[in-house]
Amino acid sequence: MPSILIISDNEREKRILLMAFEQLGFDTVDAEPDRSSYINAVQFKPDIVLIRFPRYYHDHINFCKNISNIKNLKTLIIGYGKKLSDPEVGALHQNGVQQYLLTPIRFSLAMKYIENFFQQNNSEKLVWKKEGKEESSYLDMLLDKKVLPTKKISRMLEEINTIMAFPFTVMRVLKISNDPQSGAADLSKVIEADPVIASNILKMANTVFFANRNNQRINSIKDAIVRIGFSETKNIAMSIQVMKSLSSDANSLGFDRKKYWIYCISMGILTSMLAKKMAHLDKSEAFLAGLLHSFGIILLDECFPDLFITYLKETSKKMGLFWDSERRLTLITHLDITKKLFEQWKFPSDITEGIPLSVTVNKEFADNASLWEAKPGELTEEQAFAVLLFVAEKLAKACGFGSECDHFTTPLPHDLLSYIRFSPQALGKEFFDEVQRKISLYSSFFNTKITKSPAVQSDITVSVCSATTEAYFPIFPYLHSRGILLNILHSTDDLEDAECIEHLCIYCTTGEYQSSDHASIEKRRKRFQDRYSTELPVFVFCKSPPKEQEPDSLLYYFDVSCDIRLVDPVFEEILSNQES
Repeated sequence: MPSILIISDNEREKRILLMAFEQLGFDTVDAEPDRSSYINAVQFKPDIVLIRFPRYYHDHINFCKNISNIKNLKTLIIGYGKKLSDPEVGALHQNGVQQYLLTPIRFSLAMKYIENFFQQNNSEKLVWKKEGKEESSYLDMLLDKKVLPTKKISRMLEEINTIMAFPFTVMRVLKISNDPQSGAADLSKVIEADPVIASNILKMANTVFFANRNNQRINSIKDAIVRIGFSETKNIAMSIQVMKSLSSDANSLGFDRKKYWIYCISMGILTSMLAKKMAHLDKSEAFLAGLLHSFGIILLDECFPDLFITYLKETSKKMGLFWDSERRLTLITHLDITKKLFEQWKFPSDITEGIPLSVTVNKEFADNASLWEAKPGELTEEQAFAVLLFVAEKLAKACGFGSECDHFTTPLPHDLLSYIRFSPQALGKEFFDEVQRKISLYSSFFNTKITKSPAVQSDITVSVCSATTEAYFPIFPYLHSRGILLNILHSTDDLEDAECIEHLCIYCTTGEYQSSDHASIEKRRKRFQDRYSTELPVFVFCKSPPKEQEPDSLLYYFDVSCDIRLVDPVFEEILSNQES
């Protein structure tokens, strides 16, 4: 089904256009002409963007340029508005706008351009006919805030249980993991009982990641376990069991199951790696908790696509947390569904309780409350899993490991990291290189190869100045995972006096942007300009940043807690300018 993103500040006009395209069978998404438009485009990957250009349209041009630069996205951008001069229309074309229409917009002409676009791209979406689509009988009930949350969850589980099979292999692997008397022979029997898992384990054992010097081929599961490793084999077996239970094709616009599975794998890897210093936690359970922490999302896509799309649109519009949009609209979240389903399946209670508890972690620290009044090393297993999942989620989203339903990131307080006995220094380039190496091990589960974060030239240097020593900012894993060389500055004095030649300077604070902060940054920029005769690009991450970006300025503002994808187009443009 074709999809279209409509961006306009004229609400009446937008409603008419939405109705017209919906009648033709389009999946429609609407957005305001602000930063959320870019997030909508990245999330939903529309075939068509129809954007109204107002009298002053500097931000609109930047949006179109950023959309046209997204890799592997074929989108027809149609602009419309008042009559423009030939040079102005030419500028639109240079920034990705293929067609420009005058208002009042001629719908038939817009459709002609759209039909030509689909024909040129040999698209099967060239069918303007609304398919008979049965709306979920639950949608109205689920969106009704007068209905008790417990009733909603119960009705949803009834639907889910008609399609979901009990994950026997996962439970058998966990049983082996918790039995100190079990070994490779027991694990081999479990794997051999499932032909799909067995074939994938053998396939992985014979990949270049595990091949020995003699390139000897592995033909038995026991030998495969020896080559891959006992713990790694358990994690792989559980991953395959989960992923094979559902197809790889998504039902909902704006959701990519393959990228979702990559995200889940990265969560399992991160959670198990972060759990290494917590001796009382089972590492296989930690992997499983990360792998399945957002399992309710895939169930929404499978069983309740209409509701799921409603959630996704609200999340992109607000540029916030997916579970926050869920709770705002229906008073329940996918985490509530996951918890109840896992209780039915008799999953370990520390995982079952830890998954929904993870969303309370950030609020505890935001309110300056002590985390359940526990000290580091005194957390219950449920609390420990909650902290692990919260930290792993923020790292995975900052690095762009796959994709869930939002990429909302927030600073991690050092006190929070101390609960899992991790220091910010341990979360450096080597740590994320190891995560990416492990993610690559799972590439054989997917039809497409899992690629690393965008490669960056090794001579690109970024200076990062943190105004506080009490938080680990999302921009650190974002840069580490891209192979960027970091020059860490510890104060505004260091910022002003730095002698390094950087390609980008980043300033981070958990508070509001103060005039003293701005003065230090301007001193650094002036000094750089005087010495190198070029302007220094600067990113500022702060609380409540200025909403408007100064035209032609290389000083960019971001909220310290934001959808990290907002950084991508500006960051990529700066890098491309440096390379050229």
